[in-house]
Amino acid sequence: IYEYRFSMAKFSPCTRFTLLLLLPHFLSASPVTSDDLLIDTGNGKVQGKLLSVLGGNVRAFLGIPYGKPPVGKLRFSPPEPAESWEGVRDATQFPNSCYQVLDNTFPGFQGSEMWNPNTPLSEDCLYLNVWTPRFNKTEPKPSPLAHVLVWIYGGGFSSGTSSLDLYDGRFLSKSEDVIIVSMNYSVFSLGLQLWRGGVGTPRQTLKGNMLFISFNDIHKVCRFCHCSVFFLAFGRTFP
Repeated sequence: IYEYRFSMAKFSPCTRFTLLLLLPHFLSASPVTSDDLLIDTGNGKVQGKLLSVLGGNVRAFLGIPYGKPPVGKLRFSPPEPAESWEGVRDATQFPNSCYQVLDNTFPGFQGSEMWNPNTPLSEDCLYLNVWTPRFNKTEPKPSPLAHVLVWIYGGGFSSGTSSLDLYDGRFLSKSEDVIIVSMNYSVFSLGLQLWRGGVGTPRQTLKGNMLFISFNDIHKVCRFCHCSVFFLAFGRTFP
């Protein structure tokens, strides 16, 4: 059997000193593990995961549906509530990103490409993500209850996704002891409401409702949070 012996002697004094400083951090850090806690959102059960961060743990529930896929007759219409599901839904991976035009103005330039979606594009994209510092639902409810912070990505309602690395909610959730909620919402042309007649001309109606679908998606998330975040994290909801 080949045996490999690690020796610090091969490193410079400066490198050895740095490694010694970092060693306690690596020894104390908990690995990312699968979370066996099942949470009932009201629409169905989800299986989240446990993330190691800042010397502690944060629970993550990713890709929870808050609206029906806006396809077919539901396209260009206000979102409808997500349907309930049977069994346990996997909530350990980020969901699809909503359809949008990718920024390829400067190919290879990370300053612009970093904002492009990093998950598959699809009209089936009305999902939210939750990070919570809370733990087992059988434990006593913490006091005071955690506040809920809903993150809405920018992009002028023409682009954006909740799964970018810089939007990872685990760090803020752990450091500030808050519940972080992010979501994907319809953008670009699919974020517009279909004109169905009524007051005003089609041009006026379209102008007044350009952001209607996007805002309705966001409102639907807030309604979902009000009903379901308590199940996920024993957090304080908002009216």
